[in-house]
Amino acid sequence: MGLGLTVGILADLDRNDAEGAEWVRDELSATNDALRHNNLPTHEEPTDCEVWSVDGYGYSGLHALREVAGRVWAGKPVPRDALLDGSDTPYNEALFEAALPELTNGAAKGLFARLFGKSRAKHLPFLHLVCHSDVQGYYVPVDFAVPVMPDEMDDDTAHLWPLGSAPALAREIAELFGILEIPADLTAASQTMQDAMEKPDADPDLPLWRAQPIATYSALILREACAASARTGAAISFG
Repeated sequence: MGLGLTVGILADLDRNDAEGAEWVRDELSATNDALRHNNLPTHEEPTDCEVWSVDGYGYSGLHALREVAGRVWAGKPVPRDALLDGSDTPYNEALFEAALPELTNGAAKGLFARLFGKSRAKHLPFLHLVCHSDVQGYYVPVDFAVPVMPDEMDDDTAHLWPLGSAPALAREIAELFGILEIPADLTAASQTMQDAMEKPDADPDLPLWRAQPIATYSALILREACAASARTGAAISFG
C-alpha cells in the first residue's frame, strides 16, 4: 500500500469531489474539537490555495526515518553498513511506547493506561514524527508540543489520532537533517537522490545520508510538506 501526502486537500476536493470534500470537513471538524478540548487554537482549512502532493516510499520509508529518530533518542548510532528500510524498527517502537503516556488524556488516557500500563513519561523528542496515524491522519499548521488526542475516541475517527503539529514536525525534521548530514539544497526529486536510492554508499568519508537514502527521502518529502503547509496555511494530509 502506498503512502501519499497532500497539502491543500480540501481545496482540491472542493473542485473535484464534493462528497470527498464533505468527508474531509467532518474529519477536520473532529480535529478542531480535539484542539479545543486541549485548549489549543483551532485550524481553518483554506478552500482556495495551492495544492501540493507527493508519493512517499511506501510506509516503510516513513518507518525507516522513525527508526533513525528512535536510535537518536536511545543514544544509538545510525549505521552506515546496514540500510534502514523500515522492515525492522525496534527503536522506533520503543520510542512510541515510551511516548504513549504523553499522548493520553480524557477517555483515551484510561484506555491506553489499561492496555499498556505506562506511567507518565518525560517530554520526549520526535513525538510528532513517531506518534502519528500515517494511514489517514493530519498535521495541522498549529504549533503545539505534544500530539493531540480527543476527549473520546470512536470507530469513525480513530484513524485521525494522534493529531500532529506541522510546525513541530518541521523542527523535528530539521534536527534529523543535521543528524543525517543532509545538504540543505538536496530535494526528493533530484537525480542525486534517485541515484542514492538505487545504490546506498557506506563510505565513511561521505555524508551519512548517502548510507540511509530511504530515511533521507522521507525526511525530504516531509520537509517539503511542512514548507507547503506554512506557505498555504493548509494541513498536511496522509492517505
